[in-house]
Amino acid sequence: MIRKLRSGKFWLKLIFGGFIVWLVLMSVGYAISVWGLSDQRIQSALQQAMPTGRTIKIGEIANRGWLPYPNVTLHNVSVSYPNRTTEQFKLKELHISLNWNSLFGHAKVKKLRLLQPEFAVARLHDNSWNIDDFYQNPRATAGIDDLEIIDGVLKVQETQHHYELTSVNASIENWQSPQSALHLAFDWDSALLGKQQVSLEAPLQKTAQGFNSQNVRVKVDNVLPEIGTVSWSANGQMAHTWLQHRSEFSNIEVNGIDEANRFKANFNIPKASWQKVWKLSQASGVAQWTDANRRTNTATLKLSPTEISSQHFKSEDTSIDFLSKSSKETLSIKANGRFEVQSSGQFMFNNWQISSRQTDMNLQSDALFRSEGVINAFGNIHKQWNASWDGTFDDDMLKIEFNAPDNKHLDMDVVAQQLDLERYQNWLNPEIKSLSASDAIDSNAQTQVPASASDSNTVSAKNTTPEWLVWWEKLPADWRLTGSIDIANLLSKQMQLAQLHTDIEVSRDTFKAFNISAQTYGGQLQAAVEIPRAEAAANTVQLQLQNMQVQPWLQHWQEYNRLSGTGSLVLKGTAIGNRWQDIQNSLNGELSFELKDGHFQGIALESLLEKTGNNNMQMKLEDGAQTDFDVFKSHSSIKNGVFQTDMVDLSMPMGLQLSGQGRYHLPNNKMDYHLKFGQSLLEKAALPLRISGPLQQPMFALDYQSLTKGLTNSTDKSNAVRDALKHQWQLWQMPELPAVKP
Repeated sequence: MIRKLRSGKFWLKLIFGGFIVWLVLMSVGYAISVWGLSDQRIQSALQQAMPTGRTIKIGEIANRGWLPYPNVTLHNVSVSYPNRTTEQFKLKELHISLNWNSLFGHAKVKKLRLLQPEFAVARLHDNSWNIDDFYQNPRATAGIDDLEIIDGVLKVQETQHHYELTSVNASIENWQSPQSALHLAFDWDSALLGKQQVSLEAPLQKTAQGFNSQNVRVKVDNVLPEIGTVSWSANGQMAHTWLQHRSEFSNIEVNGIDEANRFKANFNIPKASWQKVWKLSQASGVAQWTDANRRTNTATLKLSPTEISSQHFKSEDTSIDFLSKSSKETLSIKANGRFEVQSSGQFMFNNWQISSRQTDMNLQSDALFRSEGVINAFGNIHKQWNASWDGTFDDDMLKIEFNAPDNKHLDMDVVAQQLDLERYQNWLNPEIKSLSASDAIDSNAQTQVPASASDSNTVSAKNTTPEWLVWWEKLPADWRLTGSIDIANLLSKQMQLAQLHTDIEVSRDTFKAFNISAQTYGGQLQAAVEIPRAEAAANTVQLQLQNMQVQPWLQHWQEYNRLSGTGSLVLKGTAIGNRWQDIQNSLNGELSFELKDGHFQGIALESLLEKTGNNNMQMKLEDGAQTDFDVFKSHSSIKNGVFQTDMVDLSMPMGLQLSGQGRYHLPNNKMDYHLKFGQSLLEKAALPLRISGPLQQPMFALDYQSLTKGLTNSTDKSNAVRDALKHQWQLWQMPELPAVKP
């Protein structure tokens, strides 16, 4: 034997014989493969695997092989609808790997790989699908071990709704074994939920009707407004039946977190099912996030019987607790009710009970505002819808009706019992500061008029938009709000109004309030206001007051009670800015008013006639002093906050009169008026007066400089004052005054 191993002839025979055997085996294998993977056999095998009535077409048999298993690659494959020639499925490439025994008997597929397939499935009126014949045909799947889908598209039609899954990648391993595994991933652009990336993994246990899984794991990535991309994960148990197309889920836990770790959520669903729609018996959870304004928000959600699909969301009983906190305020909202939302825009909120409470962190008092009420809403957000609020706001009645005839127009009617604007001043605009008595009195301020309107505009243009108006900038260009507001009692720092009515119109460019009418301090108010959104544009106001009691109004606005009478007022003006200071500095227009049957408290102008003439003939406000008048008229033009008065006319009892001109600087609360006083206002007979200082503490004095103009001798000056006073006494028919001492 050893001698044979050392023989060259032996090895030559062995190699040659081996080559012959290999050649024979290759020839046989090739012959078997050609026969087993022939075009006719492949076409026949695939057609036999199709349910009755379906036709499969192969564009090209691109490749055949038999290592490690017999395999074939087909291009441009399509499958028709049942009993039709129209294709329902098509794929760019189909790769089939067979077991070796498939060459001699019934085909048994080791692996089926589908490249870029497109599936079109639809739900029929009897709740079945147009692919049920595959489930009912054991030949279609009985011989498949592994299935792989690469970059597919699934188009689903459910009655009137359509959706599409893209980038579908899936695999089923060991399908013929009792234990198998499913891997699935796809992209979904849902009309209701937005763009999503979905992946699923589940071990499968086959049953006679379908399959079970004890640990289904799902991941979803989608984008939430003002938060960004949120990754959701869910796990639970599932049981599915093929013919009923029904899936049962239990013990589902859902978690969500965003990329920046600013959003966290956890939800629990004890039981759920899917058969045409998702149905949840109940669900609960909590979500926490920080928004762009650095508010910390917490929402607690509870759902009772709920339906969810790609096209709609319906809950029979939803409860929401929402809490939002910032460094400045806290907002709490509680709501519960029934609602339904559809991807078409159709929605319905039925009998929603809502309560809210907002507090200011800088205030130790009660809530900034609170509300309780019921909301009902229905319609289509893209077409026409209606909504109503019926409840209370800060314990006072409030009703609001909304009507949207289309998606570009909203009509709103508001009816309220009482509204106190001063209460919400800081929320409306922290920079707005009402002109109170303490604000107005500034004895050290200097009267300074802006050099030009442009100077005032420049200052105003730098103002930031108030927080409550930020939404204004986000309105669509062609959207507008119209409506009316009726408030039984409106309270503010400036005025109290009763039976207020106004029509409003809001667009992205302009806010208008017109047909304003109200009762105020025994009189009537009519007004119109227009506020453009552009910061450098002028706000306009038209105001008319008739038969108003002036004293209670001034007492309320300026804490000033020294002027009384029944008055009428007409104001037409423009101003720029959102802050009170800017409005004062840029105010332009004109003001006219008339008071009847009133008096000035704290001053008796007649006592000026008792002055004996000296260089300090001033009168300060005194308790008990009073000047009555029959008519008080004035007209002023306004430029950059300065009231330039060209006419003051005051008629008093006993034939006394007061007239003249002057100006009042609103921003600094300074007045400077030069007047004539007496029974005769002839230039030589009237006493010149000067009124100056703040509105709350004016200074009345004889205009000594005017009386003594051109005189240098002290005696002459004293005589001039004496003669003027003497003349007024004579006109008044009073006893002659004693001589004035130099």
